[in-house]
Amino acid sequence: MRYFSNKTSPQVSGWIVLLLFTFIAGQSNPDSRRLTHEDLDWLSEELKIPITITFQDAPLEEALHMIAVRGDLRLSYNRDQLPSDQVITLQLNQVPALEALLQVAELTRTEVMLTNGRHLAIVPAVPQPGIIRGLIHDRETGEPLQGANVLAAGTYMGAATDQAGHFTIQRVPPGHYSMQFSMMGYKPE
Repeated sequence: MRYFSNKTSPQVSGWIVLLLFTFIAGQSNPDSRRLTHEDLDWLSEELKIPITITFQDAPLEEALHMIAVRGDLRLSYNRDQLPSDQVITLQLNQVPALEALLQVAELTRTEVMLTNGRHLAIVPAVPQPGIIRGLIHDRETGEPLQGANVLAAGTYMGAATDQAGHFTIQRVPPGHYSMQFSMMGYKPE
């Protein structure tokens, strides 16, 4: 686990810092939230110190350290949870330090979490569920088919089409799916 800050602080024993990171990374802290680019509007000015950085095939840990130092950010992460094979090539001129951190996170399958108002943690990205939408229509007539059953093959995720032949399956885990369609009066192909 690494922790960077330009501020001087009293020495803290390693087990307390590790416990703090486990609490942050596990997202069990009710005061923590995943940050996005839209959050830059409401966040404290302390997190938006403008920095200029250039990375050419820099290791991820080096990039994180440089952003934290230049932006005076309190940043922690667990080295074992970072994608160790990732290198960063990025050039940013006078952008908020948090924006630089968010861009690095996008490149590396990680997320930036804010805890207790100013402390930042880099955590592995959690795949977000998606949505499968579509339209079922008769091949010969082009008419939409109301009441057709749609199922992601091999799962229990499915929906029925509406009056216009549209369907929506929500909260779909990331992945590739083959779709199956059925309706009375139609034979499967």
